[in-house]
Amino acid sequence: MVSVTGNSMHYAFVDESGTDAPFSGSSFLILALLCTTRRREIELSVTRARRKYCASLASGEMKADASPPKVIEYLLGAIADMPIEIMAIVVDKRCIRRPPSDGHKIYRTAAVCLTRHAVARWPNIEICFDKRYTSPDQRARFEKTLHQGIADLPQQMVSIHQEDSATFSGLQAVDYVAWALFQKYERSNSGPYRIIAERIVVEELIAQEFW
Repeated sequence: MVSVTGNSMHYAFVDESGTDAPFSGSSFLILALLCTTRRREIELSVTRARRKYCASLASGEMKADASPPKVIEYLLGAIADMPIEIMAIVVDKRCIRRPPSDGHKIYRTAAVCLTRHAVARWPNIEICFDKRYTSPDQRARFEKTLHQGIADLPQQMVSIHQEDSATFSGLQAVDYVAWALFQKYERSNSGPYRIIAERIVVEELIAQEFW
């Protein structure tokens, strides 16, 4: 396994799979992070997959849940062959007995935990989250929460921003990674997960009863 640790600039992409609403939707919320020092390679892998299998999406977005198995296997295999590392936070919503009063707390808690793992391993990093908040104020508060959550960690340069996955190939790549993890936990299907398993350096389960 080729590590991407070191003092170089690192680029990470974060996406989610599953829902964060307690007692509804999925049983698990997955946040996955894909990190590389070679951002262009990730972008090219998505471009190649699109050209090979999805020519009609030449200017569109690739999503794992809308892709046939051969596309998923191809792109996950391409990702696994690169010098990348993967981190994941898995929230087991089945354990929740008292949900948070703030509906966004579960997602934010997982995002802070994931960001802490990333910054502790790569203190020189740019982290791009898939944009889930439509309001600029909400996005600003989310980024502030993340920066506050890592304030005690040694850092060289940490940049956090949110982008539309339709225009960011790195976010489309990590969508497939999050989907593979979701299949393992939610569907008991470890096939896609096994393709990327050797690249996973953090896979933390949050089984919290009281929020």
